[in-house]
Amino acid sequence: MERSQQEPSKKLKPAKPKNHKEKEVPVKKDDYKYNESNKLPLYGVIIRWDKKVKYTNKDLLNKFESKLIPFRSLSKEADNDIAVKSLPRKPLPYIQRVYPSKAIVMFSNGESANKFVDLHQEDSGGFRVYIPMSFVSTLGVARFGKFNSKFSELQECFSEDYKVLQWRKRRLNDGKTEVTIAIQGSELPDSMNFKGETIPFELYKRKPSYCVRCLRYGHRTNDCMSKPRCGVCLPVKPKLTHRESKCGKIKRNPKIERCLFCGQGHSIGTEGCIEHVQQSEFKMNLVRHKMDYLSVLEKDILPAIRTTAVNSNRIWLD
Repeated sequence: MERSQQEPSKKLKPAKPKNHKEKEVPVKKDDYKYNESNKLPLYGVIIRWDKKVKYTNKDLLNKFESKLIPFRSLSKEADNDIAVKSLPRKPLPYIQRVYPSKAIVMFSNGESANKFVDLHQEDSGGFRVYIPMSFVSTLGVARFGKFNSKFSELQECFSEDYKVLQWRKRRLNDGKTEVTIAIQGSELPDSMNFKGETIPFELYKRKPSYCVRCLRYGHRTNDCMSKPRCGVCLPVKPKLTHRESKCGKIKRNPKIERCLFCGQGHSIGTEGCIEHVQQSEFKMNLVRHKMDYLSVLEKDILPAIRTTAVNSNRIWLD
Protein backbone atom coordinates (compact mmCIF):
# COMPACT_ATOMS: atom_id res chain seq x y z
CA MET A 1 0.00 0.00 0.00
CA GLU A 2 1.16 3.46 -0.81
CA ARG A 3 1.44 5.71 2.14
CA SER A 4 -0.66 8.82 1.93
CA GLN A 5 1.48 11.92 1.73
CA GLN A 6 0.29 14.58 4.09
CA GLU A 7 1.40 18.17 4.00
CA PRO A 8 3.51 19.10 6.98
CA SER A 9 1.48 20.99 9.50
CA LYS A 10 2.37 24.66 9.83
CA LYS A 11 3.44 25.79 13.25
CA LEU A 12 1.28 28.59 14.48
CA LYS A 13 2.85 31.40 16.47
CA PRO A 14 1.35 31.71 19.93
CA ALA A 15 -0.88 34.71 20.31
CA LYS A 16 0.43 37.54 22.44
CA PRO A 17 -1.42 38.01 25.71
CA LYS A 18 -3.35 41.20 26.19
CA ASN A 19 -0.94 42.47 28.81
CA HIS A 20 2.06 41.78 26.56
CA LYS A 21 4.84 44.35 26.79
CA GLU A 22 7.39 45.20 24.15
CA LYS A 23 10.83 43.78 24.69
CA GLU A 24 12.88 46.08 26.86
CA VAL A 25 16.24 47.44 25.78
CA PRO A 26 18.91 45.15 27.25
CA VAL A 27 21.08 46.83 29.84
CA LYS A 28 24.68 46.83 28.74
CA LYS A 29 27.18 47.55 31.47
CA ASP A 30 29.99 49.79 30.29
CA ASP A 31 33.26 50.14 32.16
CA TYR A 32 33.79 53.73 31.12
CA LYS A 33 33.63 56.10 34.09
CA TYR A 34 34.87 59.60 34.80
CA ASN A 35 38.01 59.98 36.88
CA GLU A 36 40.47 62.69 37.91
CA SER A 37 42.01 62.76 34.44
CA ASN A 38 38.73 64.11 33.01
CA LYS A 39 38.93 67.87 33.57
CA LEU A 40 35.66 69.00 32.02
CA PRO A 41 33.21 71.81 32.70
CA LEU A 42 30.25 69.45 32.22
CA TYR A 43 29.90 65.66 32.45
CA GLY A 44 27.37 63.77 30.35
CA VAL A 45 25.50 60.47 30.67
CA ILE A 46 23.62 58.95 27.73
CA ILE A 47 20.11 57.50 28.03
CA ARG A 48 18.73 55.30 25.21
CA TRP A 49 15.51 53.37 24.76
CA ASP A 50 13.72 51.24 22.17
CA LYS A 51 12.78 53.24 19.07
CA LYS A 52 9.35 51.63 19.09
CA VAL A 53 8.54 53.30 22.41
CA LYS A 54 7.42 56.87 21.69
CA TYR A 55 8.30 59.02 24.68
CA THR A 56 7.42 62.69 24.73
CA ASN A 57 9.68 65.24 26.40
CA LYS A 58 7.17 65.44 29.24
CA ASP A 59 7.30 61.65 29.70
CA LEU A 60 11.08 61.77 30.07
CA LEU A 61 10.88 64.56 32.65
CA ASN A 62 8.32 62.62 34.66
CA LYS A 63 10.55 59.53 34.68
CA PHE A 64 13.86 61.20 35.54
CA GLU A 65 13.18 64.56 37.22
CA SER A 66 12.60 63.05 40.67
CA LYS A 67 15.83 61.01 40.31
CA LEU A 68 17.88 64.12 39.47
CA ILE A 69 16.77 66.20 42.47
CA PRO A 70 19.14 64.45 44.96
CA PHE A 71 22.09 65.12 42.66
CA ARG A 72 21.37 68.86 42.45
CA SER A 73 22.32 69.37 46.08
CA LEU A 74 25.70 67.73 45.34
CA SER A 75 26.42 70.03 42.40
CA LYS A 76 25.84 73.46 43.99
CA GLU A 77 29.51 73.99 44.83
CA ALA A 78 30.62 72.78 41.40
CA ASP A 79 28.15 75.12 39.71
CA ASN A 80 30.06 78.10 41.07
CA ASP A 81 33.12 77.03 39.11
CA ILE A 82 31.29 77.41 35.79
CA ALA A 83 31.53 80.95 34.47
CA VAL A 84 28.09 82.23 33.53
CA LYS A 85 27.80 85.61 31.87
CA SER A 86 24.94 86.59 29.60
CA LEU A 87 23.95 83.08 28.51
CA PRO A 88 21.48 81.30 30.80
CA ARG A 89 22.05 77.72 31.89
CA LYS A 90 19.65 75.11 33.14
CA PRO A 91 20.02 73.95 36.77
CA LEU A 92 22.41 71.00 36.83
CA PRO A 93 21.87 68.15 36.49
CA TYR A 94 19.22 68.28 33.79
CA ILE A 95 17.99 65.97 31.04
CA GLN A 96 17.89 67.03 27.40
CA ARG A 97 16.50 65.05 24.50
CA VAL A 98 18.91 65.04 21.57
CA TYR A 99 17.47 62.37 19.23
CA PRO A 100 14.12 60.51 18.95
CA SER A 101 15.34 57.63 21.14
CA LYS A 102 18.27 59.26 22.90
CA ALA A 103 18.74 61.82 25.68
CA ILE A 104 21.67 63.17 27.65
CA VAL A 105 21.88 64.10 31.32
CA MET A 106 24.36 66.86 32.14
CA PHE A 107 26.20 66.90 35.49
CA SER A 108 28.64 69.41 36.92
CA ASN A 109 30.98 66.75 38.33
CA GLY A 110 32.09 63.27 37.33
CA GLU A 111 31.33 61.69 40.69
CA SER A 112 27.61 62.40 40.38
CA ALA A 113 27.58 61.17 36.78
CA ASN A 114 29.16 57.86 37.83
CA LYS A 115 26.65 57.40 40.67
CA PHE A 116 23.76 58.06 38.31
CA VAL A 117 24.99 55.32 35.95
CA ASP A 118 25.43 52.82 38.79
CA LEU A 119 21.93 53.58 40.05
CA HIS A 120 20.28 52.81 36.72
CA GLN A 121 22.36 49.78 35.84
CA GLU A 122 20.73 48.03 38.79
CA ASP A 123 17.20 49.14 37.83
CA SER A 124 17.09 50.16 34.17
CA GLY A 125 13.31 50.33 33.67
CA GLY A 126 13.66 49.74 29.92
CA PHE A 127 16.41 52.35 29.50
CA ARG A 128 20.07 51.88 28.75
CA VAL A 129 22.13 54.33 30.81
CA TYR A 130 25.88 54.54 30.15
CA ILE A 131 28.90 56.78 29.61
CA PRO A 132 30.36 56.36 26.09
CA MET A 133 34.08 55.98 25.62
CA SER A 134 34.16 59.24 23.67
CA PHE A 135 33.05 61.12 26.82
CA VAL A 136 36.03 59.97 28.88
CA SER A 137 38.73 60.03 26.20
CA THR A 138 40.50 62.37 23.79
CA LEU A 139 41.59 61.39 20.30
CA GLY A 140 45.11 61.95 19.04
CA VAL A 141 46.70 61.25 15.65
CA ALA A 142 50.19 60.00 14.76
CA ARG A 143 51.61 59.29 11.29
CA PHE A 144 54.08 56.53 10.51
CA GLY A 145 56.06 55.43 7.48
CA LYS A 146 55.44 51.78 8.40
CA PHE A 147 53.18 50.56 11.17
CA ASN A 148 52.55 46.90 11.98
CA SER A 149 52.24 46.96 15.76
CA LYS A 150 49.54 45.41 17.93
CA PHE A 151 47.24 47.10 20.41
CA SER A 152 49.22 45.79 23.38
CA GLU A 153 52.38 47.43 22.00
CA LEU A 154 50.75 50.86 21.70
CA GLN A 155 50.50 51.28 25.47
CA GLU A 156 54.27 50.92 25.72
CA CYS A 157 54.64 54.01 23.51
CA PHE A 158 53.20 56.23 26.27
CA SER A 159 54.06 56.82 29.89
CA GLU A 160 51.97 55.37 32.73
CA ASP A 161 50.03 58.65 32.96
CA TYR A 162 48.24 57.90 29.68
CA LYS A 163 46.02 54.88 29.11
CA VAL A 164 45.16 53.73 25.56
CA LEU A 165 41.49 52.76 25.19
CA GLN A 166 41.08 52.22 21.45
CA TRP A 167 42.83 52.74 18.13
CA ARG A 168 42.32 52.53 14.39
CA LYS A 169 44.55 53.02 11.38
CA ARG A 170 44.16 53.97 7.74
CA ARG A 171 46.41 54.18 4.72
CA LEU A 172 47.11 57.66 3.36
CA ASN A 173 47.60 58.60 -0.29
CA ASP A 174 51.32 59.28 0.23
CA GLY A 175 51.86 55.70 1.46
CA LYS A 176 52.10 56.58 5.16
CA THR A 177 49.83 55.13 7.86
CA GLU A 178 47.69 57.39 10.05
CA VAL A 179 46.90 55.93 13.48
CA THR A 180 44.12 57.46 15.59
CA ILE A 181 44.40 56.64 19.29
CA ALA A 182 41.87 57.28 22.06
CA ILE A 183 43.61 58.31 25.30
CA GLN A 184 41.71 58.23 28.60
CA GLY A 185 41.18 61.71 30.03
CA SER A 186 41.08 65.18 28.50
CA GLU A 187 44.83 65.74 28.02
CA LEU A 188 47.16 64.39 25.34
CA PRO A 189 50.94 63.98 25.29
CA ASP A 190 52.87 66.01 22.72
CA SER A 191 54.62 62.93 21.35
CA MET A 192 54.91 59.15 21.62
CA ASN A 193 57.99 56.91 21.72
CA PHE A 194 57.66 54.33 18.95
CA LYS A 195 60.54 51.83 18.73
CA GLY A 196 63.05 54.39 19.96
CA GLU A 197 61.74 57.15 17.67
CA THR A 198 59.84 60.23 18.88
CA ILE A 199 56.62 60.60 16.87
CA PRO A 200 54.54 63.83 17.11
CA PHE A 201 51.09 63.23 18.59
CA GLU A 202 48.46 65.76 17.50
CA LEU A 203 44.85 66.44 18.40
CA TYR A 204 42.42 64.74 16.03
CA LYS A 205 40.70 67.25 13.74
CA ARG A 206 36.97 66.68 13.88
CA LYS A 207 34.56 67.41 11.09
CA PRO A 208 31.20 68.98 11.94
CA SER A 209 28.10 66.85 11.58
CA TYR A 210 25.27 68.09 9.38
CA CYS A 211 21.85 66.95 8.20
CA VAL A 212 20.86 66.87 4.52
CA ARG A 213 17.22 66.56 5.58
CA CYS A 214 16.69 69.82 7.53
CA LEU A 215 19.93 71.56 6.39
CA ARG A 216 21.16 72.19 9.94
CA TYR A 217 24.45 71.47 11.66
CA GLY A 218 24.81 69.50 14.88
CA HIS A 219 23.23 66.13 14.01
CA ARG A 220 22.98 63.44 11.32
CA THR A 221 20.05 62.70 9.03
CA ASN A 222 19.09 59.44 10.77
CA ASP A 223 18.67 61.34 14.05
CA CYS A 224 16.77 64.32 12.62
CA MET A 225 13.58 65.34 14.43
CA SER A 226 12.74 68.30 12.15
CA LYS A 227 10.76 68.59 8.94
CA PRO A 228 12.59 68.42 5.60
CA ARG A 229 13.79 71.72 4.15
CA CYS A 230 14.91 72.83 0.70
CA GLY A 231 17.36 75.69 0.29
CA VAL A 232 15.70 76.83 -2.95
CA CYS A 233 12.04 76.63 -1.96
CA LEU A 234 12.27 77.59 1.72
CA PRO A 235 12.85 81.35 1.20
CA VAL A 236 9.92 81.54 -1.24
CA LYS A 237 7.46 79.04 0.26
CA PRO A 238 8.42 78.25 3.88
CA LYS A 239 5.52 75.79 4.30
CA LEU A 240 6.86 73.40 1.66
CA THR A 241 8.49 70.37 3.27
CA HIS A 242 10.67 68.38 0.90
CA ARG A 243 14.35 67.52 0.73
CA GLU A 244 16.70 69.02 -1.80
CA SER A 245 17.18 65.59 -3.37
CA LYS A 246 13.50 65.70 -4.43
CA CYS A 247 13.42 69.30 -5.63
CA GLY A 248 12.72 69.64 -9.35
CA LYS A 249 14.43 73.06 -9.59
CA ILE A 250 17.72 71.65 -8.31
CA LYS A 251 17.49 68.64 -10.64
CA ARG A 252 17.10 70.98 -13.62
CA ASN A 253 19.85 73.33 -12.42
CA PRO A 254 22.27 71.71 -9.91
CA LYS A 255 24.26 74.98 -9.59
CA ILE A 256 21.27 77.07 -8.53
CA GLU A 257 21.79 79.22 -5.43
CA ARG A 258 20.52 77.11 -2.56
CA CYS A 259 22.91 77.41 0.40
CA LEU A 260 20.92 78.94 3.26
CA PHE A 261 24.09 80.27 4.89
CA CYS A 262 26.15 81.91 2.15
CA GLY A 263 23.75 81.93 -0.82
CA GLN A 264 26.04 79.98 -3.14
CA GLY A 265 25.16 77.09 -5.44
CA HIS A 266 26.27 74.22 -3.22
CA SER A 267 24.68 71.89 -0.69
CA ILE A 268 25.20 71.83 3.07
CA GLY A 269 28.51 70.40 4.22
CA THR A 270 30.56 71.70 1.28
CA GLU A 271 34.17 72.25 2.34
CA GLY A 272 34.46 75.74 0.87
CA CYS A 273 31.30 77.10 2.51
CA ILE A 274 31.88 79.89 5.04
CA GLU A 275 29.48 78.29 7.50
CA HIS A 276 31.17 74.90 7.23
CA VAL A 277 34.58 76.47 7.94
CA GLN A 278 33.18 78.26 10.99
CA GLN A 279 31.47 75.12 12.26
CA SER A 280 34.73 73.15 11.84
CA GLU A 281 36.74 75.71 13.78
CA PHE A 282 34.09 75.92 16.48
CA LYS A 283 33.96 72.17 17.00
CA MET A 284 37.74 71.98 17.29
CA ASN A 285 37.66 74.68 19.98
CA LEU A 286 35.16 72.63 21.96
CA VAL A 287 37.86 69.97 22.33
CA ARG A 288 40.98 72.13 22.22
CA HIS A 289 39.89 74.41 25.07
CA LYS A 290 38.14 71.66 27.08
CA MET A 291 34.89 73.60 27.10
CA ASP A 292 31.23 73.09 26.40
CA TYR A 293 29.19 74.97 23.79
CA LEU A 294 28.06 77.83 26.05
CA SER A 295 31.50 78.37 27.57
CA VAL A 296 33.04 78.87 24.14
CA LEU A 297 30.43 81.50 23.32
CA GLU A 298 30.83 83.21 26.70
CA LYS A 299 34.57 83.57 26.29
CA ASP A 300 34.09 84.97 22.75
CA ILE A 301 36.52 82.46 21.25
CA LEU A 302 34.28 82.46 18.19
CA PRO A 303 31.16 84.46 17.33
CA ALA A 304 27.78 82.85 17.97
CA ILE A 305 26.86 80.17 15.47
CA ARG A 306 23.91 81.24 13.35
CA THR A 307 22.51 77.74 13.03
CA THR A 308 21.65 75.03 15.52
CA ALA A 309 24.21 74.39 18.22
CA VAL A 310 27.10 72.07 17.49
CA ASN A 311 26.64 69.38 20.13
CA SER A 312 24.87 71.90 22.34
CA ASN A 313 26.16 71.99 25.93
CA ARG A 314 28.75 69.33 25.14
CA ILE A 315 32.43 69.28 24.34
CA TRP A 316 32.53 65.69 23.15
CA LEU A 317 33.21 63.95 19.96
CA ASP A 318 30.19 62.29 18.45
